[in-house]
Amino acid sequence: MNLSRMGLTLVVLLAGRLASAYSLDIPSNAEILKSLSGKLAGQSGDYLIRHVQRMGNKTIEMETMIATDGDPKLANAILTDFAHYRNWMLQGLNHRPAGGEYLLKIRDFAIKPGDPSVLVANVTFDLPLFKIDLLYAIKVGTKKENDGLTITAEALPQPANSGLGESPIKSTEAFAKIFPAPKHRDVVWIYLKGRTVLNNWLLYEALPDKVLERETGDRLQIIVDNYHREESQKKPDSEAPAVARSSATNEK
Repeated sequence: MNLSRMGLTLVVLLAGRLASAYSLDIPSNAEILKSLSGKLAGQSGDYLIRHVQRMGNKTIEMETMIATDGDPKLANAILTDFAHYRNWMLQGLNHRPAGGEYLLKIRDFAIKPGDPSVLVANVTFDLPLFKIDLLYAIKVGTKKENDGLTITAEALPQPANSGLGESPIKSTEAFAKIFPAPKHRDVVWIYLKGRTVLNNWLLYEALPDKVLERETGDRLQIIVDNYHREESQKKPDSEAPAVARSSATNEK
């Protein structure tokens, strides 16, 4: 597992309309590090703990904790360079390793002209008896502190006269915190939390838990592999990995 999981998960969680200002509580770095220390201490390679939970009121929350080998400085540089996400993240993104495609397809995303803090995502919801192509504007922000990096993201409201179809998602927001692992400067820890509110009760009740986990978690290994290729290209040749990485260890 790697930092790039976070990048994909932000896009997945943020394909919707935000009806109000960012409201997801963001704990302090000290609080998050304490929680991660109890779960990730001693882990390296690719290790992931994730929870997807129905909260009622058509709301779904996801919490993810990640330990991964990596260079914190490169990770911070890559993950805050939103303009270049499309160059490395999209390869094979919509194809399931077991065959077929995911229900939420991310076709493209690019920086909004004139506003580098907004990503515009082109997505397709391909559900049984329901298929729609939509564009979403995603407001992203970063805050660098001595002990870590915070990335926030929220979907902006669509204009009333946009002419776009009705999204299955009403609102969504997410944040990620990224730290060098204590005492292991070549290991990175990530905490990610996101909340999505659906527009439709039927969709909320009908989506199986397995599908929710697959759409928000299982596909992320593709992003991990894409990220490692991007990180390798940015490292000096002497530091590039000599062998292929193994699949992530997942705990749900």
